[in-house]
Amino acid sequence: MIYRFIGVSSVVVFTVIVYAIVRVLLFASPNLSKSTILSVARQGSRICCFILNIHITMLGKPVNGSAPLIVSNHVGSLDILVLAASFKTFFVSMADVKGWPVIGWLSTLGGTIFVDRAKRHQVPHMIAAISDLLKQGFSVALFPEGGATIGEIVGPFKSTPFEAAIRAAKPVLPILVQYHDASSPSVACWANVNFKDHCLRIMKHPRLDVSIHVLPEITEPDRRALAEHSHRLLHETHQSTLVRAE
Repeated sequence: MIYRFIGVSSVVVFTVIVYAIVRVLLFASPNLSKSTILSVARQGSRICCFILNIHITMLGKPVNGSAPLIVSNHVGSLDILVLAASFKTFFVSMADVKGWPVIGWLSTLGGTIFVDRAKRHQVPHMIAAISDLLKQGFSVALFPEGGATIGEIVGPFKSTPFEAAIRAAKPVLPILVQYHDASSPSVACWANVNFKDHCLRIMKHPRLDVSIHVLPEITEPDRRALAEHSHRLLHETHQSTLVRAE
């Protein structure tokens, strides 16, 4: 336990240092490129995964240079860290994440688009912000379930954010994240548990293996068709992995 505490403390200290350095660079050079910011955030996330002993296996590869809208199932707070370590991408996340230790700092560092779900007037701004980044050639990742599950299902997708891909004329890249540990639900899951206990579970766990299934990019004529197609692919892949596991 003491070693895990030291490891997690190292993540916090490292993140604070990286965050401070990038903030100074942004102050000194406001035109610091988005690509540079994403590279720093990705490397920082990879180092955090290393310290926390999170092992990522990627199954499949994204198409180079397509700058898709990445959509993933949502299990817990580690999803952002794992995806940020695996893809050079911006994120869309709920406003609460901004105040979280480590993950919130890395999210802010990585230029995350924070959205308050209770304020519906923010939706047009969110769609415009995502679309703008996609048009500039950057990927954007989000969790269309609108909340975390315990990993046993892929919940229904909200179609609204898919409008950004339609406006930017970009494909959607479905991603399935699955954690592999003896706990049920996984220690990575934070449904029905407060954030403090969630972090303590992760800190106590000696090693966490995670698979990232990269599915084929898709295009559809409208946002509802995109949401339905993406959900179907993730649901079918999720079910097939459960069958193989049995």
